[in-house]
Amino acid sequence: MKNRCPLVLATNAFGMGIDKEDIRYVLHAEVPGSMESYYQEIGRAGRDGSRSECMLMYDQRDLNTQVEFLRWSNPDADFYERTYDLLLHDGDSVRAFGMEWLRERLCDRHKRDRRLETVLAMLQRFGVINDEMDLSEFSVGGPLPQTLANQSDRAAKLLRDQKKLYALVEYSKAPDPREFIHEYFSAAYVDS
Repeated sequence: MKNRCPLVLATNAFGMGIDKEDIRYVLHAEVPGSMESYYQEIGRAGRDGSRSECMLMYDQRDLNTQVEFLRWSNPDADFYERTYDLLLHDGDSVRAFGMEWLRERLCDRHKRDRRLETVLAMLQRFGVINDEMDLSEFSVGGPLPQTLANQSDRAAKLLRDQKKLYALVEYSKAPDPREFIHEYFSAAYVDS
């Protein structure tokens, strides 16, 4: 913030509220998950009104990572139901053995699969469980919300997220990136 270092390497969290006015360049080394994320992150540049440049380094292989993130953040209804069932009927085992015990039963021991974290966070958000982080003392406080158990709702959310990622791919190939951003957000504003 005091200009002692001319370069900042950061995760996408940098785009979530850093208010440094004189950022001149933003370089994305990987594709963000959506146009909205990208726009938020490049919005850090040039807040002082001076010219700034933003560059997105795009490689088709980057999509594999983002597609996996989408899969993790959009579990299907069956995964929600199986998780809820284990929490409800095997609560003592969950409290005793924790996250890894649950993961072994739900994810076929795929250590990198993060759908469980998404489900637990959503169940806490809906007030179904009291603590997603500390399962040693969790309790189930209600039924599985219909929107989480409805496969149509789950599939629709996944499709929305996939379209947002695809829009970023389209942006990377656009002849006029500024025009693409303008049209994308104009359409999104009209649709909402």
